[in-house]
Amino acid sequence: MDVTKVARQFTLAALMRMVGLPLSDFDQIAHWSDLMGHMLDPVRGMDPVYREPANQALSELIDYLQTLMEIRRADPLDDVLSSFAAPNERGQSLDVRDAMGLITRSMINAGHSTTTNQIGNNVIALAQHPDQVEILRSKPELMSAAIEELFRFEGTGQVTVRVAADGTEICGTPIPEGQIMWAFEASANRDPSVFESPDTLDFARDTSRSLASGGVVHYCLGVSLSRLETEVALDRMINRVTDIAILDEVHDLPRDGNIIIRGAKELLIPWCKRTAHPVVQKNCSSRSPRARSNASVDPKRRRARLET
Repeated sequence: MDVTKVARQFTLAALMRMVGLPLSDFDQIAHWSDLMGHMLDPVRGMDPVYREPANQALSELIDYLQTLMEIRRADPLDDVLSSFAAPNERGQSLDVRDAMGLITRSMINAGHSTTTNQIGNNVIALAQHPDQVEILRSKPELMSAAIEELFRFEGTGQVTVRVAADGTEICGTPIPEGQIMWAFEASANRDPSVFESPDTLDFARDTSRSLASGGVVHYCLGVSLSRLETEVALDRMINRVTDIAILDEVHDLPRDGNIIIRGAKELLIPWCKRTAHPVVQKNCSSRSPRARSNASVDPKRRRARLET
C-alpha cells in the first residue's frame, strides 16, 4: 500500500467535502493543487518552469470556484463555499478575492499538501519506533499527545520565510529592515535546550513549546483539521495493520525536493490486516510486488515481515 497516495486521497477529499466541491472533480482539483504546491517553495516559485504552470492552475481554479459560488448564492448548501457566498446582516458577502485566496491558498493548497506529507512522515517515524506503536495500541487515550509529538519529531513544515518589518538584532546579529530571513522550525523542534533528548520520540513529552504549528498570530489556520485527519489516519492504521514497516530504507525514499515541505513522493508499506485473534494468515504477503522484485536485485533492501 502506498501511504502517500492514500493520504493524498483522504485529505483532499475531506477538504473538498468541507469546502463544497463535487468529488466528481477530484482529479482536476488534485492536478491544480499539485501544480500550485510548487509555489510553497520560494526557490521553485522563482523558476518559470514551476511558476507559470502554477499561475495557470491558480487562474483556472479561481474561475472554477467563482462559478460554483454563483451557484451557491442561488442554491446554498451546508458548506464553506455557501457561507462565503451568503450575505451577512448588512447584506454583504465576502469579497470574491478574499474568498478565493482562503480557499485556494489556505485550504486546498497548503492544507492538502502539508497534511498528506505529515501522515506519511508519521508512518515513517512509527515504523522506526515499534515500541511507540504498541504504546498507542495499549493506551489509545495517548493518541492526541502522540500526534503533537509526531508533529514535533518529524513535522512537514521545515522552514518559514519572513521579511524583517523593522531593523532588529537576533543573538548579536544585526537584521536590517527588509532582510529576508529563513526560520527553520524543524531545527528549533530538535533544540536540546528546549527539549530533553530531542531526537527521541516520546509520547509522554511536553510539546507545549513546539513550533510545528507556528505560534501567536502566525499559528496555523488549519492545524485543528490537520490533527483530526492525522489522528483518524493513524488510528485506522495501527489498529488495522499488523506491523507498521516501510519497504525501503528511509534514505532511499523518493522525495519531492520541496525545501519547505518534507515528505515522501511514494511510501510503500506491506498490508496485512490485523484480527482480533492471533491467527497466522498464510495468504498474507509480507512484501509488496515491488519489494519482492527488489529482493533479487538488492539483498540489503529492507524487508518487512508482517504476521498477525
